[in-house]
Order: sequence, then C-alpha cells, then structure tokens
Amino acid sequence: YDFGLRSLRGVLMCAGGLKRADASVSEELILLRALRDMNVPKFIREDMELFMLLINDLFPGMETPPSEQGQLVVAMRDSLLERGLQEHAVIMAKAVQLYESKLTRHCNMVVGKTLSGKSVGWK
Repeated sequence: YDFGLRSLRGVLMCAGGLKRADASVSEELILLRALRDMNVPKFIREDMELFMLLINDLFPGMETPPSEQGQLVVAMRDSLLERGLQEHAVIMAKAVQLYESKLTRHCNMVVGKTLSGKSVGWK
C-alpha cells in the first residue's frame, strides 16, 4: 500500500459518489467538484488562491457550481438564532465545508485562532 496515494483515493471515492448521485453530469465537472470539495476545507486563504489558479489551468473555462446544502444552511441559521448568535458568512461557509469534509473523511481536526468560530462551526 502506497500511503502517498491516500489523498488521490479520497478524491476518487468522492468523485464516484458524485457520479452515482447524478450520472448525467460530465466527468470533468465531477472531478473538478471532487477536487474542490476534498481540498478547499484544508487550505488557508493564500493556498486557496494558488489552488484555484491550478484548478483553472487544469479545467479552463469550467466553473464549479456552489455546494448545494440548502437544508443545512437553513438548519444552521435556525440554530444560530436559537442560541442568540449572529449569522456570519465566513463561519457559515466554513461550517458547510466542515460538514462536507466529515462526509468524506474518517477524521477531522478544526484548528484556528481564539474566537474564530471553531466551536460554533462544529456545533
């Protein structure tokens, strides 16, 4: 077993799940989305910009649709309101990324500065 291929296996497993969910979507778009979904949650802002440049070079002219987690976002808003917290776009986006990461990984770690929304995103 080559442990260097773990991330490739994860992307392929994610792509397979996306293909099974909607077989009518082009394979290029599925691979692009799998690469995005598996990698974006791990990046800091500077690395994200570089990653998106690489993705645009690999898939010129293709745009990935935003993640469709409508019910999750509604539930997150309701939960924030119940606890008297404000809705913040960055925390909402990171919470969706965390949810998607939990769907594709066995283990997740949330790291960041104090008061950056880690606990709120996890809950």
